[in-house]
Amino acid sequence: MAILLYLDTLGILLSFVAHVSLLVGVSLPFGKMAIALNVGIGVVLGARLVVTKELRQGKDWFFDKSLKGVCPRWLKLAIGVIVVYGLVAGGIALAGFFRMLSVGMTTEDSLIADRQLYIGVFTLLMACYALEFLLMYLYNIVRETRFRKLRSEGVVY
Repeated sequence: MAILLYLDTLGILLSFVAHVSLLVGVSLPFGKMAIALNVGIGVVLGARLVVTKELRQGKDWFFDKSLKGVCPRWLKLAIGVIVVYGLVAGGIALAGFFRMLSVGMTTEDSLIADRQLYIGVFTLLMACYALEFLLMYLYNIVRETRFRKLRSEGVVY
């Protein structure tokens, strides 16, 4: 599960770097990076669903209870800010992209629309990776708590 946390962190950082570099105007291979991050979020999401199936079916896992009782306040705030920023900025950037689409687009309009699309995609990916990170963090804490409880009862050595 720690590997998935590291992959989520890497996804957040790469999405953030791509987002900032687009805002500043740095040219990177955004098409390949977008594909890699999209595949990455699918892999992380699928792996989390497989790895945490047992925890999600147990009595120890309640999202609200885990979020309130285990998650540090700074982490909830940071993830909330990233998600809200990602959804709002991504929505605005994608709206700008769709607004610019027209039959009579010039090459310059096409480049601006392309940039708007990538800004929107990377900010939404940043929000998705942030939510995945929060869920993996909470699952990890619940799993460790369950393991300590079983160890204290003498079930696991």
